Amino acid sequence: GEHFLSAKSKSQCSAVVMASWYDSDGHVNIHTGASYRFGIVQYLLKHAHRIDVQDEPSTITVTDDLFAKVAWYGKHPREDHFPYPIRVVTTLFDTEGTASFLRVSRIASRCAVSNNQYIMFDYGEDCVSVVSINKAHLLESLKM
Repeated sequence: GEHFLSAKSKSQCSAVVMASWYDSDGHVNIHTGASYRFGIVQYLLKHAHRIDVQDEPSTITVTDDLFAKVAWYGKHPREDHFPYPIRVVTTLFDTEGTASFLRVSRIASRCAVSNNQYIMFDYGEDCVSVVSINKAHLLESLKM
């Protein structure tokens, strides 16, 4: 299994993740066709559910869910400027909302990020972040 650390840990490198989670207007999109987004895990949240079965008062079910609070990088108009598996994202983060929280199980892969790179595009120079997708982990997740 993967070990995701939050940005508050010793290494922010392990906090950059890729997930197919929400669409361009910030709404949660649970469909498998949603495009991948990149973000930094800020912290992890464990949520426990206690369910009492009405017909059997002595039966209690407790389940745990692990959620990540993620700051999502903004999409860049030239996201595919470099060959796969390199992607370009903005240096700004999307506005926080309901899509900022996701189950850790929805994270497809960890990524590496290089912040604040000045790159010349067809429209001029722009300051961006460059993300490298961990192809081995992505391929494993697609086999599931």
